[in-house]
Amino acid sequence: MKYRLAAVSAALVLAVSGCGNLPGHAPAPLQLNAEPRSFVVDARFAVQRGTDTGLARLHWTRSGGSDDWMVTAVTGQTLAHVVSGPGGVLLEQLGWPPVRAASLREISSRYLGIEIEPQWLADALFGRTPKDLPPGWKLELDDKEGTGAVQIYKFIKLDTGNVGMRFIIEKFEPLQD
Repeated sequence: MKYRLAAVSAALVLAVSGCGNLPGHAPAPLQLNAEPRSFVVDARFAVQRGTDTGLARLHWTRSGGSDDWMVTAVTGQTLAHVVSGPGGVLLEQLGWPPVRAASLREISSRYLGIEIEPQWLADALFGRTPKDLPPGWKLELDDKEGTGAVQIYKFIKLDTGNVGMRFIIEKFEPLQD
């Protein structure tokens, strides 16, 4: 009994010590006075098609007119690396030949079953409905963060009626332009 109590206590101490939001350790609130053109986003996302759901993580760097998306499984295994810019899109997956396309919209339609443009996600992140969102699509935004003139939305949902995509933004970091 004495050893079991010690083991439970040790597990509790380890669990609590891993928490990032202990009093006095909370991150500083996000304060943006202008919308950054370059940033890094870490997010969890899900694609749902009927009863099928795929879950993954996204590390997105937007800088200098290009977007770099590293998509990993929730276990951390790299699933895809997508780089898009004015010259088109390159998709790399372990064990597969690289795929080039004109846009991320083309790649995402082929591999996810839903068209997505980086600008759509960037617009939604800052609370705007994308100008070229296809007719019939629904955009839902929730959970604003920030104390400055510009706030970001930490929950973004795009839904076509047949396919839905949800992003939960875990980290947003503006970069110097």
